[in-house]
Amino acid sequence: MAFELDEIDPQSPRPYNCQLKSATRKELPSCSIAASDISSSVPKSKIHAFFAARLIQARQMRGFSQRSLGDKMGMGKERGAVRINRYEHQVTAIGFESLDTMAEVLEVPASYLLADSARMADAILALSHADEAQLNVLADLIPVLVGSPALLEKLQEAIDLPKSEHANLLADIDGDGVD
Repeated sequence: MAFELDEIDPQSPRPYNCQLKSATRKELPSCSIAASDISSSVPKSKIHAFFAARLIQARQMRGFSQRSLGDKMGMGKERGAVRINRYEHQVTAIGFESLDTMAEVLEVPASYLLADSARMADAILALSHADEAQLNVLADLIPVLVGSPALLEKLQEAIDLPKSEHANLLADIDGDGVD
């Protein structure tokens, strides 16, 4: 069943992610949609639909109306509301300069607005809250985890444990000499 992006409703039972949490674990409204949920009337590139979904999500996370986002981007209330609506309905594509301004106003990385899946967007948003040292470690760690399913599985098991058991697990890992 196809639907238009203006029908997105976080309270709806549709299969999109409405449980986004920020790096601070605060629940945030989400309108992430899966690629399979995108209408066949999408423009030539699915990137327009993904961008529209991320824009709606980010705008709602910040509590902005289309009017207020357009105004904060310097387009004025009326013109801005129309422009944001056109982005969200995939009528108009956004330029790089406007994308940069929009990302700044929404306090998200521009890459978040261009993510082609809800999970990728969640990861980008989480990474945007890391400091430089953490980013350096994560940039080295992610390829290792992708290349080592067993290590990734052990880390997932650790994440699923109660927090009170994390210290014991870290001691076990250190004692095992895991590479």
